[in-house]
Amino acid sequence: MSTAALLDLIRSRKAVVGIVGQGYVGLPLALVFAEAEFPVVGLDLDVNFPKARHGRRHKLEMSSIPCTANAFAGYDAVVLSTGHKQFRDASLYAKVSLVVDTRNAVKLAAGSTTTLVKAKRVEGSQDS
Repeated sequence: MSTAALLDLIRSRKAVVGIVGQGYVGLPLALVFAEAEFPVVGLDLDVNFPKARHGRRHKLEMSSIPCTANAFAGYDAVVLSTGHKQFRDASLYAKVSLVVDTRNAVKLAAGSTTTLVKAKRVEGSQDS
């Protein structure tokens, strides 16, 4: 997908966002995307998802998916909020237009057409 097409999807709130990892960072982040009216899916390897608070105006879809490039291909953007080693494999993101890596875990292959946005490391951070 071209950058212009992806930007159009984002501006129109039609970009499908997969949030990988539904822990302390991923679940609240998925809720923020849902509240902004993006189609969002919470993804995790663990089938025991935390529960979203009742009373929210949105429906947050959550699913456990296979860790494959074909499974990730259904999302216009993938936000990686987990440090699980399974998600470091660059081939997983080969069919995704945008990856936001909050853990600085992904290194794309040379020539990849995926746009990768990495978190800025904060000096003195204990996170690895």
